[in-house]
Amino acid sequence: MTAQAAFRNACCALALAILAVLGVYTQGGAAHDEISSPLHGELVGPLSAPGSSVRAALRLRNMLQQQPNPLTASDTDKCGICTTITTMITAAAKDSDSLQKLLDGLDFACSIAFSNDQKKLDQCKEVAKVIVKAVPFLDKTMKDLDWNAEAFCSVVVPVCQIPCCDASNAPEQVHLSLGDAPDEMVATWSTLKLGGEPTMVVSEDEQFDANKTVHFTGVSWTHNTSGWVGQMHSAKATGLQPGKKYYYRVGWDNNWSKTFYFNTIPDNAGTKARPLRMIQIGDVDYGTNGHDTLSALQGFVNRGEVDIIFHIGDISYADGYERHFDEFMRLIEPIAAYVPYMVLPGNHEFWFDFASYRNRFRMPGGDKTVKSMYYSFNVNNAVHVQMLNTETVIDTADFTDDQLDWMKKDLTAAKKATWRISMSHRPLYCTDSRKLQCETFAALLRAKAEHLLTMGRVDLFIAAHVHAYERTYPVAANVVMGKSYNKAIAPTHIVNGAGGNRENANNVRGDQPWSAKTSTARGYGFITIMDNTMEYKFVESRTGNVIDTVTFTK
Repeated sequence: MTAQAAFRNACCALALAILAVLGVYTQGGAAHDEISSPLHGELVGPLSAPGSSVRAALRLRNMLQQQPNPLTASDTDKCGICTTITTMITAAAKDSDSLQKLLDGLDFACSIAFSNDQKKLDQCKEVAKVIVKAVPFLDKTMKDLDWNAEAFCSVVVPVCQIPCCDASNAPEQVHLSLGDAPDEMVATWSTLKLGGEPTMVVSEDEQFDANKTVHFTGVSWTHNTSGWVGQMHSAKATGLQPGKKYYYRVGWDNNWSKTFYFNTIPDNAGTKARPLRMIQIGDVDYGTNGHDTLSALQGFVNRGEVDIIFHIGDISYADGYERHFDEFMRLIEPIAAYVPYMVLPGNHEFWFDFASYRNRFRMPGGDKTVKSMYYSFNVNNAVHVQMLNTETVIDTADFTDDQLDWMKKDLTAAKKATWRISMSHRPLYCTDSRKLQCETFAALLRAKAEHLLTMGRVDLFIAAHVHAYERTYPVAANVVMGKSYNKAIAPTHIVNGAGGNRENANNVRGDQPWSAKTSTARGYGFITIMDNTMEYKFVESRTGNVIDTVTFTK
């Protein structure tokens, strides 16, 4: 059984436990007065209180009876009931005695619910055993996902609502992306509620002089994934001049964001006179693990030393818990509101068919490429960037046939670009010790797409997913095609999922002939393009030390 399947079963078990207990106390029954403390004051009282397991079960039932009937309760009450029960049940995972008390409590609940039906009573007790067996694994997995009870009760049950934003309804989580044309810039943001017509106000003047200011109206939408409550908005500025600084704010009427700015890419970006500067990161979470990486990016943004940022999957490690995704979007606003923040879905975004990812980001191509799941763009004639989706709804690796057809046509049309870069979340080459990722899945992706990369003359393929850094020599079909990066006849593959997350670094062995360099440091990639030269540097986030440099020439 896969970890995902086991977790699903454990989730179902806990959900059954919650529903079973709720079902018991909504059917009535004699009241007991062993306890009078409020529910929220004793989250784990039924499992930790002294006395017999029967007394513990009575405590559980009485504490629940003090709460509103869930069939008529408000959403807030339902959420409180669910989180309380989830906390109590997962607390039972601490030792066998607590698990036995939980089983006794569930058996007691069964005996009340089905006192007149022996068959159903026996079935209920069998379910109780399954629930108790699942609790330790569920508890561990929730900790691995950094979920609390609210997360479980918004993602799995679901009864908890997760407000996205401040009650003031001020725009937040502002981030930029490139548009379909070179003279466009897209801003996307969130508010708690709808207001007026979503608008992006853009000006060449920081004071928004009326003669230098244009209003661009946009669209609003919402989604309720995992209890998320809020509104998404997006607007596209068009007719922008290359190489200019623009100030902007988003919102409507008298409800505006702070003033941000962005710089459009100059016509000569990608030359020795004006190098094109791009940063690539992957696998960065909402907590403190990616602090060094995001701080480094913030420095480049503040100094005006980066044109585009790529975050190629595993964006926030929310794992379905929308509160964590909102926290990450607020965390990156000082970066992403000033520089185009281009993204790809990773496996940690797979929840509910990538619903949160699809709703939060607006990349070039729109519906033409299935709502930002894959797309491409050019920067002058310097580089063609192709962003690919390797993810599925069941957390496995794949390229769909539609995407492969698009990929072939897209690379064929990119003839004018000096350089071609393709990116995806999962790698085609890696030496992580996890065989499923670097042998089974990588081989599958190579079998489907590697010939397109070679025929399409892709120079560099960048992936993440593995929490480490690895660079190959030019390689095709598992064969090293030379160790020179001058006019290479096959793509070089770089894996960099080392941005920083709660899962820590992976063990990269570097034991294949095509593996040229590995590192387990946390870091980011800095890409510089100057005419017929392209350089990729892997930089340690904390120290700024350059760990690896590869220079491509034509």
